[in-house]
Amino acid sequence: TVFNRDSENRYYSYEESGPMVASLSNAPVYGLWDFYLGHSIVGGCLVSGKAQGVAAGQLTQRILNGEKVTSIPVLASSPNVLVVDYAEAIKRGLRPQKLPENIRVVEGVEKSGRLSIKVTHRHRNWLIGAGVILTAFGLLWMLRKELAKSKTGATLGIAGARQQPMAQFLKIRMVRTAGVSALGLALAIVAVDLVGFQKEQVEDRESLMAQKQGEIRDQVDRAIEYIEFSRRHEEMRLRRRLSDQLGEVVQMAKESDLKPDQLSVLLKETSWHNGTGYYFVLDSQGNVLFGPDLGQKKIVEEMMRKGRKIGRDFVSFKDSRDSVITACVDWNEDLHVLLGTAEYRDEPVKLLQEDIKARLSAISFDGGEGYIFAGSQDGVIFTSRANPEVIGRNMLDMKDSQGVEAIKDLIIASKKPAGGLVRYTWPKTTTGVESAKVSYARGVADWGWFVGAGAYLDEVEATIALNQNNRIKS
Repeated sequence: TVFNRDSENRYYSYEESGPMVASLSNAPVYGLWDFYLGHSIVGGCLVSGKAQGVAAGQLTQRILNGEKVTSIPVLASSPNVLVVDYAEAIKRGLRPQKLPENIRVVEGVEKSGRLSIKVTHRHRNWLIGAGVILTAFGLLWMLRKELAKSKTGATLGIAGARQQPMAQFLKIRMVRTAGVSALGLALAIVAVDLVGFQKEQVEDRESLMAQKQGEIRDQVDRAIEYIEFSRRHEEMRLRRRLSDQLGEVVQMAKESDLKPDQLSVLLKETSWHNGTGYYFVLDSQGNVLFGPDLGQKKIVEEMMRKGRKIGRDFVSFKDSRDSVITACVDWNEDLHVLLGTAEYRDEPVKLLQEDIKARLSAISFDGGEGYIFAGSQDGVIFTSRANPEVIGRNMLDMKDSQGVEAIKDLIIASKKPAGGLVRYTWPKTTTGVESAKVSYARGVADWGWFVGAGAYLDEVEATIALNQNNRIKS
């Protein structure tokens, strides 16, 4: 996941940062990662996840085929790909046709050439249709000329046909038939092409919808990854802090030759991390010699088991007030006691959550229209950069103009293992006008959160119209 941060600690996704950099640059902008293609970079020697996956798969296949790992050379460099975005290169005044043959030329995110094939096919159809129409009018003009030469000067009828030589009659009939047939053929070609045009609109809509849904899924997945990373990082810091504090006590007891009761007196007034951390001492039977009552017998038994059999280890539990506690324990054979350090987790977790909310609020994408929103699973919104007025409000029963309970449906979708999509209407951040929207949400179950992102569907329709106009112009 790549995020870019400015001097004011605002975060931008690569979809936003690429165009922002390019708009301020007078020179072509090149990148390092292939997912920047289609986002204002000309190209570069790009790191490709696909190419890396192929390389890893080839190595794996060699191992599965029986080759020894030691005989397979290590890849000394990443299988990067030389790529140029054709449209971006043209925009910057470059000539992709002058590039060496080993550089792949694509249109934004590579589409395997479907668009250019359709455009070429449409050109051919319209040219054929135009040619047939011109032919038809040419034949009809010849028919009119022949009719003008007839003695009657009137429209050819059966009686007139009998007065004319048979050859001239047949000639006029053939010209008229050919003209009408050519005109019909031209109209048929145009009709078939219009049907294809409508089919392409449908395909465009399906493709763009899938792309939009993929984009918002990607944004939400990144947000969830960031949350999980932050939690893991905080847990690692906590465990390191507990272990260090316990190590100091063990070292102090060893160097001072203290008895358990003396150690308890020494630790009695000691705490750390703003008072959330404390020490405790248990005798060989699990009785508390010093420290708060640990409450549950099962927790004490788990501490004793881990401390004696595993050595220094960690235990998480809830006390009688339902506060979450993490402890580090170690059995001290010299003192014949279990030494422990512990921290209440409620306050640190709350601080971590507030930090995460601030980070999520700063994320934007899709030209500023896209943002991350989050809330509790009882409907209270606490992150919505574009709609600060809803923060702190319970939106569970909120309905849009179509009667859709958007927040309630998003919460339900977020409880699914892979999250879910919801369609509803919501005011646009730029205009304030209510527009159709699709959002994707996932949950953070043990925190009781849902996290989501959305895309406005009118942008899809505008892109379809732009694509069709571009195709016609091309």
